Amino acid sequence: MGYIEEIRTLVGKKPLILTGAVVVILDKEGRILLQQRRHPEGAWGLPGGLMELGESTEDTARREVL
Repeated sequence: MGYIEEIRTLVGKKPLILTGAVVVILDKEGRILLQQRRHPEGAWGLPGGLMELGESTEDTARREVL
């Protein structure tokens, strides 16, 4: 279980303010890389996600792109 899941089990459905990273990757033709998301199922979006404890925003961006 990751840090975010641990926090969620402690606070339930209360709102949280969390830090994350989103990456825009363009190819030589100006096309944007998208990833198919799990939630909502089948949706497309930019690579990105929430920062884990001890990560930098750069580390978060790299992990999410990989």
